[in-house]
Amino acid sequence: MKLDDRVIEGLAAMVSGNHKEFPYRKGWEIGKFFNNCGFSFQSDSSSREPWTQKCLAQINLGPSSTADLPSDGLVRVITELLDPVDFDRHNDRIDGSMSYVEDPSLYPERALAAFNK
Repeated sequence: MKLDDRVIEGLAAMVSGNHKEFPYRKGWEIGKFFNNCGFSFQSDSSSREPWTQKCLAQINLGPSSTADLPSDGLVRVITELLDPVDFDRHNDRIDGSMSYVEDPSLYPERALAAFNK
C-alpha cells in the first residue's frame, strides 16, 4: 500500500520536527535518523522538511511484505519516529534555548495521538 502525498507531507513534518509534538531535528540529525532506519540519504542542500519529504516519497515506493501496510521502509521510519527513547533523549538535552519548541516536554503518547490523527 502506497501512502498518499498528503500523508507523506505530514510524516515529513513529524520527522523533521516541524510538528509541535515531535523533536526538532537539524539537517544532520535527519540524516542520522534515516541512517538509524537503514537508509543512507545525503542532504541535497534543500530545506529540512522538503528534503525529508523527498526521502520519504522514495521510501514509499519500496516493497511491502504486508499488503495492508505501507512499505517496509516506512514501517521502519514510523517505528523509529515513535521510539520513546528518542523523546527521552530530546527532553534530556533541553536547555531553555529551544524557542522552536512550543512545549519543551515532548511525550510519545501525544506524538502517537498526533500521528494517528
